[in-house]
Amino acid sequence: MNEARQTYQHVLLDAPPVLGISDALVLLPHVDGVLFVVRYGVTHSLGASHALRRIQSGGTTCLGAIMNGVNLQSLATYYYYRRYGGYAYQQYQSQPAEPPAPVAE
Repeated sequence: MNEARQTYQHVLLDAPPVLGISDALVLLPHVDGVLFVVRYGVTHSLGASHALRRIQSGGTTCLGAIMNGVNLQSLATYYYYRRYGGYAYQQYQSQPAEPPAPVAE
């Protein structure tokens, strides 16, 4: 791990889930932070909260979260206006991400 830190600006490790007996917990003291990954429609909020507490109890910072398995079609919204007797269907439109800010050396 030390050699990778000296060679590369960013080192990413993929680890198994932290719930249960997990090798990921052994890695926590050796990382600067964690990107927490959850699967849409599968990961329960109680389990995710418990996993985050386990990560933070080891003194590791959660840098952010990634939600995978998202079906954008399922995020479409349906509006019904009873007052006017009409309806509208609106497709969820994702916006392109802004380019990252430059990093000062």
